[in-house]
Amino acid sequence: MPATFRRRRHPYRDVVAAGRPSDGWWTPVLLEPVAFRLVRLLADHTPATPNQVTALSAMLTVAAAGGLLEGGPLGLVAGALLLQLSLLTDRMDGTLARLTGTATELGAWFGAVAGRARLMMCGTALLAGEYARTDDRAYLFLTALVLICCAVLEITDGHAELFPAGFARRPSALRARVGRGARAVRIARPRPLTWPVTEAEYGLAVCVLAPQTGAYVPMIVAASGLLLCGELAGLGAAVRSSRRARPARRPPTVTRSPYGAADWPEAGA
Repeated sequence: MPATFRRRRHPYRDVVAAGRPSDGWWTPVLLEPVAFRLVRLLADHTPATPNQVTALSAMLTVAAAGGLLEGGPLGLVAGALLLQLSLLTDRMDGTLARLTGTATELGAWFGAVAGRARLMMCGTALLAGEYARTDDRAYLFLTALVLICCAVLEITDGHAELFPAGFARRPSALRARVGRGARAVRIARPRPLTWPVTEAEYGLAVCVLAPQTGAYVPMIVAASGLLLCGELAGLGAAVRSSRRARPARRPPTVTRSPYGAADWPEAGA
């Protein structure tokens, strides 16, 4: 451990406040509670940096894609588990950066690239492997569908920041209280529009549920339809929000006299 590292103690509520709002149900309910506790351990007891966590997430993504490409029973299970670990570490790097004050533009770019490549790489590896083994052209159609959904997610990323009034929701009760004492208070943060299938749930359906059940076509088509419907609903909320928005009132224009203050006649003159 470097000599310059000093152990700290970050309150749990500070860790939660450092996390960015998340949509859907898989990430905030199952991944975030674990990610926040791991971030607290890393920040308090290790000199780990956010870029190191992002690099770990990228390596887990590559390993998950390799397992899904192999396609055997063990490879599919390993790929599914590694994908969830990659999602978990993806929730940790940005939170760790904001908590420790080490956020940089390079780290944000690195995290964004690693996050966007995860679903595209794993989904393509899974379906390409199935096509190579079965020579079924349906997997080519599914690959194109997954790539289209990845492109839509890339285009619509950041809609909550562009239209916060149209996407704000009250925090769920599950996120309101966890544990007792200092851990009982969780920060009430606005969340983006919740939809049954967001990016995390879509990756779960494509890379975990579809290969484990063998129902590739119905599972991926249904998940893609729900994802695209959610993005259309978000677009509709953004349009309604922009229509409701009113222009800011301009300050009243002060008309200045062509005469100075000394040129005004005094009262009673």
